[in-house]
Amino acid sequence: MKIISFITRSQPEVIRQILEHLGLWEESRPPPVDTQTFQDVIQEPFDDGWPGNGEPFQTVN
Repeated sequence: MKIISFITRSQPEVIRQILEHLGLWEESRPPPVDTQTFQDVIQEPFDDGWPGNGEPFQTVN
């Protein structure tokens, strides 16, 4: 097999034409907006059994 050509990053139109021909081109869409709202963060004491490690454990309700 011989390589007869390369497609470089400076040729995005060629890449698009190939992908469209193969049915693989998808228009980029912005990600959906997350409308979920969060409540206040509650800090609860958490004992992991190690002495001197008194960091609070955080949960979200």
